[in-house]
Amino acid sequence: MKHNPELKHNPELKPDPLSRENLIVWLMLQPPDMEYNFDSLSQCMLGQWVRSIDANARQSMDGLYCYKVNGEIVNLRHFRVVAGGKSKQAWACGTAPQDWTFGAALKRARACS
Repeated sequence: MKHNPELKHNPELKPDPLSRENLIVWLMLQPPDMEYNFDSLSQCMLGQWVRSIDANARQSMDGLYCYKVNGEIVNLRHFRVVAGGKSKQAWACGTAPQDWTFGAALKRARACS
C-alpha cells in the first residue's frame, strides 16, 4: 500500500455524506409511496436529500444536477437515474422513469451503481 501523506495531517477519515450508501439510507427513511416532483427544484428527490444534509443547500447554476452543499459545489449527475430522469438506464434498473416515488427511487438506487 502506498503511503498517503494526507493521512499524516488528517488521520481521521470521514464518511461521505453524499455517497450512494447515504442516499439509500435516506431513501429508506422516506415514505415509499410518497411522490416527489422531479421537475421542481425545491421538491425534487435530490433537492430534498441535499437539504437533509445541509439546510442551506440549493441548486447551483453550474448544471442541472449541481448543488451547493456545505459551501461546496457538487455535481450529482451520477444520481440522475436514481432520481428518475428519463433515461434508458432507469428502465434497465427495473422502474419506469416517471415513477417518482421514494420507494421507486430506493429500488433504482439499490439496482444501479
